[in-house]
Amino acid sequence: MFLTDPPDSADLSDWYARRIVGVPFLLLNLLHLQKAGVQQVTVYHRDLKGGRKGRLLPLVEDPRLCISVEWESAPERLRERFADEACRLVVNGSALHWHSDVAAVLKEPGDRDLMARTQVYEVPVEPADALVACLDAFSLNEVRKIGRVPGPLNLDCVRWVVGDHNRWVQHRNDFRRLHEELLQQGGMSNDSPMDRLVTRRMSRQFTRFLIRTPVTPNQITWTHLVIGLVSGWYFYLGGYGNQLTAALWLMLSAWLDSCDGEIARLRFQQSPFGGMLDIVADNVVHFAVFLGIGLGLYRTTGNAAYSYLGVLAVAGSLTCFLLLQADIFSQRSTGSSDAPVEATESLVDQIANRDFIYFLFAMAVVNLLEIFIAVTAIGSMAFAGYVAYSRFRQARNA
Repeated sequence: MFLTDPPDSADLSDWYARRIVGVPFLLLNLLHLQKAGVQQVTVYHRDLKGGRKGRLLPLVEDPRLCISVEWESAPERLRERFADEACRLVVNGSALHWHSDVAAVLKEPGDRDLMARTQVYEVPVEPADALVACLDAFSLNEVRKIGRVPGPLNLDCVRWVVGDHNRWVQHRNDFRRLHEELLQQGGMSNDSPMDRLVTRRMSRQFTRFLIRTPVTPNQITWTHLVIGLVSGWYFYLGGYGNQLTAALWLMLSAWLDSCDGEIARLRFQQSPFGGMLDIVADNVVHFAVFLGIGLGLYRTTGNAAYSYLGVLAVAGSLTCFLLLQADIFSQRSTGSSDAPVEATESLVDQIANRDFIYFLFAMAVVNLLEIFIAVTAIGSMAFAGYVAYSRFRQARNA
């Protein structure tokens, strides 16, 4: 990865340490290269030595970064790297790169549109002096003169990734522009229509604020859990005012539930523990809400049937979770904002769907929680039966 001189005589280390979605620019690019499958990176700039490099060193000591990162400022040693085929990819460090784009470039090029958009060229390794000179005085026109559109992998060439022009960082306001662009991409590929229309719009407001703070995704998850339990308690208290308050608390909990995942993906703070905590918190909140509604209706009406419906709703949801827990944990640990949705994930998507909170809010407003708990109890038990039947068929076929 080669670094270009920042504009307006800005300091090199300050420029590449500026943050996008809470992560320093240089580190964010390295994390995307790591996620794309790159195992070793050499960061090159002709003046990258002394105090300049020293101020960038803490960035590559970040615990999120697991790949090997070396520094180079001597053109002659860079020529040696090209000569012994130690380098197969040259990446423009003054553009923000996305891991899926880099992963596609590392493979045999088949997506011509992607190659054109990310401006990928094959550049001959020899003469190495010309390649190094092009790095020192980076010019897209010069790259085009010595490079060509990628074809089958050529061992005599390196692939030069100039980057999507819309993700070049050439001015200070480009940091803010890319920050906002990445915020819009913080969702999941399997989001429901209501997630896209409402939940993500609200959660991004929290993400926009919290991503600039040291608050971690796990701390947000704990907050979402506590607020969800508060919602369940207000449902248990019963009464029109309490149920409206509970429905509002539940929506806030759901928005924070989306926010923790957005921040984790954008800041590369995903972890197995965080994924497990998020799943457990979601289900505990759902159980508390369903049980709270059933018991709250029993307290206000004296009809014990509502408490039974609350228990049935919890039982159905718990059964679905137990039957699908392996798939749920797997999907949550591998899900990303740009991952394709697999057909086998449909059951997991349905059990993790948060859209019911808006139906619940509407029923709370019109004071018809009786309808909600009846529909939820019947629906969760029916869905649990369907999941059990699906699992039985899969086991029998296997």
